[in-house]
Amino acid sequence: MNHEIDLQTAIDMTTLYRTNIGKMMSDEFQGAMPLSETFDISAITTLLQQNPTQIRIYYGMNADNSIHAVLVGVDDKGNDMFPGQPEDGKIMEMAHRCPVTCPPASLLNQ
Repeated sequence: MNHEIDLQTAIDMTTLYRTNIGKMMSDEFQGAMPLSETFDISAITTLLQQNPTQIRIYYGMNADNSIHAVLVGVDDKGNDMFPGQPEDGKIMEMAHRCPVTCPPASLLNQ
């Protein structure tokens, strides 16, 4: 499966998300969804060291109701690769969330 999209599609998708995110959440959860998350390349490299065939993104919530991406490697049978299993997978989170730590202006966040 080819996951690549063109720049205009990415701009359209991120713009639509920013425009509609407030409408999708009840007042209690306003601000819970990040506009972006940035992972250090070392986190991705660590996931790749276990030789996954895919990377899966789950979404989790902290006690303060903020939503975070949780990354896990996936084996060739579609199974999540967890710590303590034969492949000794890793689980990544703690990315830089925007808002708070936002990237410089780009075509995808204006």
